[in-house]
Amino acid sequence: MPTKSKVNPFLIIAPEIWLEILQIATFIPGEWDVVGTRIDMGVFCSSFQEEAWHSVLPLRRSIVKVCRLWHKIGTKLLYASFHEYCNSEESIHRLAAFAHVLLARPYLGRLVKRLSLRWCPTITDNELIIRHCPNAIIFTSFCGAPVAQWVRSLPECLRGLDASFSGMEMVEVMRILFTLPNLESLHLWGLEGEESPLQYPRLRFPALRLLTLFFPNPRAMKSWTPILTNLDAPALTALSTNIGALSSAVSLFPRDIWGRITYLGVFFKGYRYVKSTYLVNLHHLRLPIVIDEYQTLPKLQKHFPFHQLEMLTLRVSCRYSVDMSEWEPFIRKVLAFPLDTQMMPSLRVLELDWWDQSFEAFVKRHASHRDVVNKFLTSLGSIAVRFEKRGVRLLEVNGGAVQHTPVPIQETVAACRKYVLKAKGED
Repeated sequence: MPTKSKVNPFLIIAPEIWLEILQIATFIPGEWDVVGTRIDMGVFCSSFQEEAWHSVLPLRRSIVKVCRLWHKIGTKLLYASFHEYCNSEESIHRLAAFAHVLLARPYLGRLVKRLSLRWCPTITDNELIIRHCPNAIIFTSFCGAPVAQWVRSLPECLRGLDASFSGMEMVEVMRILFTLPNLESLHLWGLEGEESPLQYPRLRFPALRLLTLFFPNPRAMKSWTPILTNLDAPALTALSTNIGALSSAVSLFPRDIWGRITYLGVFFKGYRYVKSTYLVNLHHLRLPIVIDEYQTLPKLQKHFPFHQLEMLTLRVSCRYSVDMSEWEPFIRKVLAFPLDTQMMPSLRVLELDWWDQSFEAFVKRHASHRDVVNKFLTSLGSIAVRFEKRGVRLLEVNGGAVQHTPVPIQETVAACRKYVLKAKGED
């Protein structure tokens, strides 16, 4: 009869292997990643990161309770990220509890890599948390005016910043940016201007590669134009912005940056003054397409160099209620241009990012209109085959989700057909 081994199985596997296993078990794409090449896939969006984080948080908490070894390893994972938006009294209590833990055990704060905080009445807790997380590399906040009272404490080592500065004076925003020379990813929302902008030193970001600039109105854009004119960002290759809505902002934005970027994301009506001749190295464009305000792609050739694009992401949405029967001719019309090998000869990937949901969710919402839905699916499936024949991958993506892998449209259509047939059989 074989004797039972008295060797503890936890001691057989090296701690480094356990760490890798537990990281895979609680993996969140892009959780601590600031070396991505594109802005739009949810990696840098705090709200979607928070959803994914809450989904793995129970498992991370359980890991630290298994044994001493797992506690030591799991603690690094458990405290590597913290998201709290303070939208409720419960959230405020969690924020205060986290601040108390960091105050009592400062070594835990040194494990934090990513922070997401929203303003709440306990501003001192926000500031305390930031001060006790000296190694944080990614920080997100959509806080509004009070942010200036504690964001000044951000560590100089920060590499990713995603924040709304709505209600904050320009001088405060600049003061913060000057303290963060190591940024690689910078996403600024709600930037506001001044009546008579002051003279500021030149902004220098030697490592910056991804930049989002969103202005709420032309006045703010005009105020920031002198600062953007002198922006020094030699490594910048990915830009998402609405400065294209103002002629002076486009013409004064550094021409070397326009010529260097390989990825451009634009917002609705935020590309009016962008010129295709500026974008000599652009290979990937993310473009919003609105069904009830649709402007055909051929008319946008003066804004974007479609002939050199290797990748095109179309963010398809609808501002108003549109009859389902209008979607099939709309999609055919939109996709006719990228199907044309003369117009887009370099295209290799075409992505469709559906309106705030997955395509399958859209189909399920309209499944009662079977004939219309089936016609739409048939048309989309045949278009996908045509793209495949010309060597282009037609994919469904979801820019509003962290844990999402691009799926071939053919697979999406097949899954939707099964759902529609199943729904028909259940009637």
